[in-house]
Amino acid sequence: MACISWSLFIAFTSQIHKYAHMEHPPAIAAFLQRMRLILTKEHHSLHHSPPYDRAYCITVGWMNGPLRAIRFFETSEKIITAITGWLPREDDIGKEAAIALETARQLQEAQEAEGRCEGRRERVREERDLSGHPRQVVPIRCPRQAFARDQPSMAVMLSRR
Repeated sequence: MACISWSLFIAFTSQIHKYAHMEHPPAIAAFLQRMRLILTKEHHSLHHSPPYDRAYCITVGWMNGPLRAIRFFETSEKIITAITGWLPREDDIGKEAAIALETARQLQEAQEAEGRCEGRRERVREERDLSGHPRQVVPIRCPRQAFARDQPSMAVMLSRR
């Protein structure tokens, strides 16, 4: 029974995705799109627009926000790249552009991590002991910052192949 349910879900998902690509979907599909019960053409067009890294959910689109918040798709892409060596969006934009995009993503991630680490350093430096005297603090080194600076990026490693 589970196999049949899963097969029906996949079939419906594929059909809903097809409706999101149609100029004039069937009346029932258009109604469901207007009610936001299934994926709309406008919402799905985000997925097919640069930088091609968002709005992956192809049934209703409701889960895009929560999954983006927990970095589900970014993490999935990293895992797939680490295991297979395939770059995200290489088939859409070409290998050189995908490498450039991956390098830019890693740089942004490193800068964000550095900002988070700086914030932690500032908070720690302002702490005082119970008697009001400043504490002696050893600066924190952020592990992600260390990775970004000390190791070649995934995109660089892939471009060497």
